[in-house]
Amino acid sequence: MIERLIFTALQNGITELTENPTRLEQIFQEYHRLSATETAAIRKVYEASPPSIIHGYAREDAKFPLFAIVLNTETETTKFLGDHGGYVDAALADDMYETLGAAEDLEDREKLATMFAHTYNILIYTKHPDVTIYYYALAKYFLFRAREYFKTKGLYDLVLAGGDIGPDGRYIPAYLFVRRLTFSCAAELAAIGAKPADLFTSMEGMFVPDLSSVTTQTKANVTPYITSE
Repeated sequence: MIERLIFTALQNGITELTENPTRLEQIFQEYHRLSATETAAIRKVYEASPPSIIHGYAREDAKFPLFAIVLNTETETTKFLGDHGGYVDAALADDMYETLGAAEDLEDREKLATMFAHTYNILIYTKHPDVTIYYYALAKYFLFRAREYFKTKGLYDLVLAGGDIGPDGRYIPAYLFVRRLTFSCAAELAAIGAKPADLFTSMEGMFVPDLSSVTTQTKANVTPYITSE
């Protein structure tokens, strides 16, 4: 699940930064051009209250500061003819047997596939507007550094975006400040189909009717034939 990958990337970033807080100087002084005095204040805030992470919107009893991972949209984008994505070969079947303990016969089954575009929002909740900006920058930094990790998990076309969120009592408790970081990606959705019975796997020619009695300028340039098999 992509939201779990985002959770892991954020958690790994928080853990690493907590163990090496001097990296805050690199992030905010070198990358964001803040003063040493302000960076020292950011470090003090971070060490006192690193962000927690949840799935779904924040509740009033949640622990803040908070990164909340929410699905924005997902859309099927590229569809294959007949949803056909190939066949399960012997190597893939052996790997599935080993990792999943699959009991059914998977080899030679059709692989169904389609492509999805996914967009997730990471909502950064804090009790102070400046802290919200700082933690937004950290969330963006964590996800950017994790791009290779996401690629190893089959995600591609990775894009980060963001913006402020206006006050809305349905999603934001009155005493909190929120900024939105958007994580977009594309990934394959796959499933294992049945074993093909009479599906053809290649085409050797196309049948063309006799056009000799029809007045036309069209030339087929294809000679239909039947193999001996």
